[in-house]
Amino acid sequence: MRQPGFEPGTSRKWLLSLTVTLWILLVGVSSIIPNNLWALFLISRGLSGVGQSSCTVLAPTIIADLYTGTKRSMALMMFFFMIPVGSGLGFLCGSRMGSALGHWQWGVRFTAMIGVIIDLLVIVLLREPRRQEDEATRPERSFWRDCMQIIKVPTYILSTLGLTCVMFLTGSLEWWAPTLIEHGKAAKLGLGDSDELTDDQKNNITLVTGAITLISGLLGVVVGSLIAYWMKTGKGLCSRLQTESADAWVCTVGALICIPAMGVGFPMAKDHLTVAYALFFVGITAACCNLAVVVDLQLSVIVPSRRNTANSWQALISAILGDATGPYIVGAVS
Repeated sequence: MRQPGFEPGTSRKWLLSLTVTLWILLVGVSSIIPNNLWALFLISRGLSGVGQSSCTVLAPTIIADLYTGTKRSMALMMFFFMIPVGSGLGFLCGSRMGSALGHWQWGVRFTAMIGVIIDLLVIVLLREPRRQEDEATRPERSFWRDCMQIIKVPTYILSTLGLTCVMFLTGSLEWWAPTLIEHGKAAKLGLGDSDELTDDQKNNITLVTGAITLISGLLGVVVGSLIAYWMKTGKGLCSRLQTESADAWVCTVGALICIPAMGVGFPMAKDHLTVAYALFFVGITAACCNLAVVVDLQLSVIVPSRRNTANSWQALISAILGDATGPYIVGAVS
């Protein structure tokens, strides 16, 4: 929970590079594990989440030390702008690479190769920012005392629960949306099972789903961040809606739009696939409005000395109860 990089004097830059390196190694290893070592494959894939989650924890706090106010909101928007980019490109490039080379493992190896480039950029270009709070003059405190202070912040608790629900949704969609569309396509063609679809048909569904995830994710992050910025400053389309609670309102409205869009859209995949795709696009856009905004909300209510701890707890809870367990629960229920 409290990574070594959060202690005084330790460089978050090198900790970030270390976590990216760990992720690269584990992803690469998972692609060469033989079929008879299924348990080892699951362990390697699970441990790769350590590197991924560490980046999610460290990066926003570095950004928070580089920028303040509305500039921080825009910087966080750019950071979370890249999350759906990676997700969508993973769909597109991974499936294409696997199809071109005849093995799905090459799609995984391709992402590890990209990770090497990112790690080199972190080492060469990133400069450790000065922390907003002076570590030398900060009073001594314990980790658990920090935790007790954090859970006394209602906004933090509620935003963490909301983010967990969003991650549950997006994690489940990433896993099951292509499968659902395949079943709908097979039913529309009068086939007995989605396994009867050709590889080209399945790849096309993956391509379309990935493109929708990419574009709607990008749009959601931008729209959510811009609306929150306009509401905070009283500018743009929200000149009459200025409020300090802009982040909370954006998260709320995004969730209220996402739920009916998904609930109506997916059952239509069998008879009205185009409409289902359109509602899928709307739902993902609305859900992704939360990503950058909820982190900015958390940073605004937690003092700088506790942000790393608060961010790590939020990432852990949203991962364990959200995108990690969501696909399994949805699959078990279905």
